[in-house]
Amino acid sequence: MGITSVIGAGTIFAMVYVGLVVRFLNPHLAWFDRLLAYIPGFRRYLFGLARLIYLRSDD
Repeated sequence: MGITSVIGAGTIFAMVYVGLVVRFLNPHLAWFDRLLAYIPGFRRYLFGLARLIYLRSDD
């Protein structure tokens, strides 16, 4: 019983792929990091929105 029986090989591939893409694009996304740091409360808004979407998906 390996990890692939729990989450699947496609999920593992997607996680690795997304990680590599984020690592590659990270230098180009510095403007987004500055945007999140500059606007007070914007990060809290994003996390609240993500939580709302997650809670609605459980229903």
